[in-house]
Amino acid sequence: MTISLAAVFLPLVFMSGLIGRIFREFSITIIVAIFASGIVSLTLTPLMCARLLAIAAPARKRTDRARSGRTRTTGSRCVRAFAMVLSALPLDFGADVADLPDRTGYLFYTIPKGFLPIGDSSFTRGVLVAQEGASPIRCTRTRPKPRL
Repeated sequence: MTISLAAVFLPLVFMSGLIGRIFREFSITIIVAIFASGIVSLTLTPLMCARLLAIAAPARKRTDRARSGRTRTTGSRCVRAFAMVLSALPLDFGADVADLPDRTGYLFYTIPKGFLPIGDSSFTRGVLVAQEGASPIRCTRTRPKPRL
C-alpha cells in the first residue's frame, strides 16, 4: 500500500513546464513522508503495541466476562446497522447516479480550467516621472534627506 500510494505522486516529479517546477518539491516531500510512514508502521508500531499489550495483560483477565457480554451486544448492534445500510444501498446509489450530471456537469463547465489567468502575459510595466531632460542614472539614485 505504501508503494502504490507513493507511485501516485511519482509522475509529478517528471512533469515539465511551470506546473512541473511548482509540484516537483511537493511530490518528493510527499513520497519521502509516505515511505517514512511505511517504515514506522512496519517497525515501530508493532513494537509499541507489544509493549502496551504486555502492560495490560494482567488487568485483562479480571474483566473478560464483563467485556464479552458488551462485545456481543455491540457486535449485534453493528450487524443490524450494517444490514440496514446495505438494504438502502441501491436507493442511495441510484440517487447519486441521478444527481451526478447536475453536480459534476455544472462544475465542469463553470470552473476555469487554466493554471494561470488568461490575461497573464508575464509582463510588468512601470512608470518613472522625472524632470524633462533628466538622465535615467540621475533618476535612479537616492536623494539625501533634507536637513531640518
